[in-house]
Amino acid sequence: MTTIYAPNAAMEAAATKIAQAFTAGSGQRVALADGVTAFGWSTGLPRGLHSVVAHGVTESMSVPFRPYTPTGDPAPVAERAAKPILVASTGVTDHPLVKIPGLYEGTTEEFLYSAGAALAVYQILVSQILKGIDELVIDAITASAPVPTVAAASVAEAILTGQANVMANGGTPSFAVLNPADYVDLITDTAGGAGYLNFTDVDEGPQMAFAGLAICVSADQPAGDVLVGDGAAVMIVEHVASPVLIADPTYKLATNEVALAAEWFGVAGVVAPGALALTTTSLTADAPQVG
Repeated sequence: MTTIYAPNAAMEAAATKIAQAFTAGSGQRVALADGVTAFGWSTGLPRGLHSVVAHGVTESMSVPFRPYTPTGDPAPVAERAAKPILVASTGVTDHPLVKIPGLYEGTTEEFLYSAGAALAVYQILVSQILKGIDELVIDAITASAPVPTVAAASVAEAILTGQANVMANGGTPSFAVLNPADYVDLITDTAGGAGYLNFTDVDEGPQMAFAGLAICVSADQPAGDVLVGDGAAVMIVEHVASPVLIADPTYKLATNEVALAAEWFGVAGVVAPGALALTTTSLTADAPQVG
């Protein structure tokens, strides 16, 4: 008997159905979502931006977002004086869902057992779907046009500067997004010879957190630019039936190749632009672009 190593029950059940379908020589369409919990299917998968921002589900193919932006500082007013508008809505914008696809090509032998199917499901979700969602979130934040602050002297300073800006705008900073090259700079910062800045135990290694923020590393984040935000300022909404897996046992019949496709439908939007901060570092010019 083959043991299935799947990070959650939904993936284990999907892998079993897919393997059974391939063995029978028939196609199969499997929804991973339970229709209620957003990103419940991602339990046990690597951390991504999907895990640090707000979630939602929809049965529609579009989602209305209403961003709110601070327009001034609170201050006392005289009796019967007009109330200043300190928070303004930029209006409702309808965002259609987008599709992030994935495709895994393999052989019939790979899918004869559920363990092989589970590995294929894991690979397609991690290497394609979650990475695509990361890019979707970063694009949504970029489109909200957070104003870059003055250049910081280091990645650590850039994170702290962004954190301060988010707090000054009434947000609660909870995550930071770094390019892989900037992550390396952060981890190898020796803080003036006082030991590594981000961890003290070499065997245990660095923790994926800094200054109380969850650290997300994405090749889609430009090197030298550090995003810091309040997780409640950004929302990802996915379709209730998403993601779906489609098994095709006759993909390339002549060469004994089969395919497993994945489709995720959803959208990311910014609801509180003031609770996001972009800080550039002095490393921008000479840091290698990764990704």
